[in-house]
Amino acid sequence: MSERWLPVLGWEALYEVSDQGRVRSKLREVASGKNSRALRGGRVLKHANTGGYFHLTLSNAPVEKNFRVHVLVAEAFLGPRPEEMNACHKDGDSTNNVPANLYWGTQLQNIRDKVRHGTDRFALKRGHCAHGHIFDQTNTYLTATGSPICRTCRRDGMRNRKAA
Repeated sequence: MSERWLPVLGWEALYEVSDQGRVRSKLREVASGKNSRALRGGRVLKHANTGGYFHLTLSNAPVEKNFRVHVLVAEAFLGPRPEEMNACHKDGDSTNNVPANLYWGTQLQNIRDKVRHGTDRFALKRGHCAHGHIFDQTNTYLTATGSPICRTCRRDGMRNRKAA
């Protein structure tokens, strides 16, 4: 199957992103010293991995801007980012940046996905609540703000209040 390339939103003349999560610069002619021109670009860019996400810097001298690759893929293949939405990974693998694995979701949906996939950094760090109950998909409740709460503690706390 061939790789499909689309322009990077806002950088259409300079960069393209593929359905495989790769970014490339477009071949272009640039000034190169006095009265001379040179061909630049036309190559796949290297990305860095920070915090589990691939990112890279796009440049249109003198402007440089850092982007996460999954956001570029989502904007190109799913459409512009809706207001207040994040590019989320369906499978929880932040390096799997194919369009079929991405969707636009709220911050709360993204947090719930992380808890469901076991990639939430706070749940992974602790692994359990303050009373020793395991933080997992079945025992974790998310508040309206996305904060995780142990279902067992929440249930026991509600029982104690009703009995009083």
